[in-house]
Amino acid sequence: MPDVSPGLRTPSFRYTLRQIASRDEIVFKSVVRVLQGKTRHVWQHTDGADADLFVLGTQVTGEPTRIEDLAGHVLIRVSASAGTDFRGLSLPLRIADVISHLDQAGDEIASRAARPAGPQAVDAPAPVQVLFNQRVSLTRWPEPALLQRDNRYLKLATALTGQPVSLTELADRTQFPLVLCQTFVDALRAVGLLRVMDEVRDAPGHIHTAAPTAQRNPPVEYLGLIARIRSRLEMLVRTPTAK
Repeated sequence: MPDVSPGLRTPSFRYTLRQIASRDEIVFKSVVRVLQGKTRHVWQHTDGADADLFVLGTQVTGEPTRIEDLAGHVLIRVSASAGTDFRGLSLPLRIADVISHLDQAGDEIASRAARPAGPQAVDAPAPVQVLFNQRVSLTRWPEPALLQRDNRYLKLATALTGQPVSLTELADRTQFPLVLCQTFVDALRAVGLLRVMDEVRDAPGHIHTAAPTAQRNPPVEYLGLIARIRSRLEMLVRTPTAK
């Protein structure tokens, strides 16, 4: 069970590694030890199945660990060959990505521990992540407490105050890791500060409603211009030809 006692300054959680090559396992443990004090939580390694966080790789030796067997656990995926849209840690590890993933995982563990037991906690829907091809923008400026979670959040918030952008565009514009952008916009959405302009099909049988386009709902100025042009044409058509 996670240790989130109010008297502790920093919550302490346990993590375990599954299907990760020995060399990468040593590197991961070393990185986590070095990052103690830089993450929002204290992380301790364990080989037990009662860990708070499962770090799952793709190196299968023996009986594989299936994702469906980890349902209900907080999970971080690790891959050395995933594409740019991979929602996990890519090898070789980048310090900023490791911090971001551990902080997000720790927040989720603490949030689950704080939820009341009973049917409400079981039936509560999981937060919906913003998809990579959705365009987003800020509805209003975030509170300082949110921006202070990471010193890069200020630049991300500034980039979201202009024209709506997708996650990949946000990453390109700020030169920050895609996973950091994902974490930030999901945090904004969780507190109601994010406007999602496009909703798309993200799973079989699950279709979000698309935001109206300019063609469906023309702006008032556009309609006024069309009306003036139509009126002028009608006047020209009605004017008798001079004899």
